[in-house]
Amino acid sequence: MRRLSSRALARLLVVGSLLAIGCAQGGTGASDTGGGGRDVGPAPDGGGRDGGGTMNDAGGGGTSDAGRFDAGRLDAGRSGDAGGGHDAGSVSCPSGQHACGAGCVRDLANDPANGCRLGCGEPCPTPAMGTASCDMTGHCAWDCTPPYRRVGDTCECTPTTCEAIHYECGAPDNGCGMPLDCGACMDGAMCTTGRCACTPDTYETNDSNTTASPQGGLNDADDPPDVILSANIDEMRDEDWWSFPITDGTDGGNPRITVTLADIPIGSDYALSAYYVCGDRTDNSTCAIGSTDNYLGHGCAGSAAGSAPETVELETDCDRGILNSDDSGTLYVRVTAPTWMSTCGPYRVTVRVR
Repeated sequence: MRRLSSRALARLLVVGSLLAIGCAQGGTGASDTGGGGRDVGPAPDGGGRDGGGTMNDAGGGGTSDAGRFDAGRLDAGRSGDAGGGHDAGSVSCPSGQHACGAGCVRDLANDPANGCRLGCGEPCPTPAMGTASCDMTGHCAWDCTPPYRRVGDTCECTPTTCEAIHYECGAPDNGCGMPLDCGACMDGAMCTTGRCACTPDTYETNDSNTTASPQGGLNDADDPPDVILSANIDEMRDEDWWSFPITDGTDGGNPRITVTLADIPIGSDYALSAYYVCGDRTDNSTCAIGSTDNYLGHGCAGSAAGSAPETVELETDCDRGILNSDDSGTLYVRVTAPTWMSTCGPYRVTVRVR
C-alpha cells in the first residue's frame, strides 16, 4: 500500500473538518444547484468560500469559472477559423511558412516557375518579351530580353533600318526579331552580307591609284594602237584603276592622251577620270576635253550623265627647263559608279596616245 505524504494527510484532515462543520450546520450539500454548485459552506473564518460559489461555480464570479476561457480568449481570431486571421493580410505564419490565400503554406524553392519562395505555386507573371526571376527577398521580378528594354510595365524594342546598317539587299533582322526588306540584286549580282556583288573582273584588286593595274608602256612617237580594256563594276563601292607609262618620243610634240568610256550598263551612271603625273618635275599638263580634276597630278573628268559615253583629253607638259623637252610621265585611268544598279555587265575603256 502506498503511503501518503504529510502534506496530503493535512489536506485530507482540513477537508474532513469542513465537511463535518457543514453537516453540523445543516448546509445544502455538495451538489446544490440552486445557489451555486458544490457549496461547501463558509470558511473557518466565516467568509471567502460561501454560497456565492468559488470552485467551478457555473453562475458565480469565482476564480475558475467559464469566463476565464471564454470566446474572447480562444475565439476565431486566435484559433484560426475561416473568419479569422488566415488571410494574406493578417495571418501570422510560423518560421519556414508564409501566407497564401486563406492559410499558411511551406516556403517554396526560390524559382520563378512556382512564384518564388513566397509564392503560391503559380508561375511569376511577365509581359511579352519579358523574363521572370526571383529577387533576394523571395518575390517575383522580371526584366526584358535584349534587345527589348523595360518601359513601365512593358518591354519595347526600337527597330533599325536598312540604311542604318548599310544594307542594300537581303532581309536582315531589324533588331527586334522581324526581317527587313532591303531589296534584291539585279542582272546576275548576288547579295552577300547586305551588298550586291558580281564576280570581280581579272584586273582586281585595283581599287586605288596605289593598287592600279599596271599596263604596257606607250610611246607617242609610235602612234600606238588604241588600248581597249573590258571590265565591270562588281559592287557599289568598287573603283577600277589602271596605270600606263608614257614616253615622250622624238616626234617634236608632247604626248596627247584621249580616253573614252563606253558600254555603260543601262540604268547605271559610271564616271571617268584620267590623270597625268610628271614625277618630280613641274607638271603643267592641262585638260583639253572634260572638266579639270586634279585629284592626282593634273587631270580631267568626264561629264556625261547616265549610261552615255564619256571622253576626256589631256595635253601633257612636264617642264624640265628650256633645254629639256622630255614630257614623259605616268597616265592613270579611273572608273567609278556614282549610280550602280547591281548590273554585272562589262563596260569598255579605250586609251589613245598621239
